[in-house]
Amino acid sequence: NNKYHKTNSIFDYNPTAKTGVIKAFIKNVEKGKAPGNSDRDVWIVKVTDDISDNKAIMTYFIDSNTRQIIRQEMDMQGRKMVMELID
Repeated sequence: NNKYHKTNSIFDYNPTAKTGVIKAFIKNVEKGKAPGNSDRDVWIVKVTDDISDNKAIMTYFIDSNTRQIIRQEMDMQGRKMVMELID
C-alpha cells in the first residue's frame, strides 16, 4: 500500500477568519479509475486544511497521463459538491 502524506503551508486571505499562514494536508494519494463507467487511469488525491478545521475533505481525480484535474469532490459535514470536467 503506497500511501503518501504531506503537510503544506498555505495563506488564508480572508480577513475575518484565521489569518496568515495555515496548513493544508494531503491525506492520501492512490492510483485508481475515474468515477462512472470510465477506464481512465487517475491519481485520487484526498486533501483537507485548517480553514475547515480539517472537517471538509476535497478529493481530486487527476488524469495520470495528462495530469489534468478531471473531477473534484468536496465533502463538507454531510453536504457534497462535485465539479467535473466536460469534454
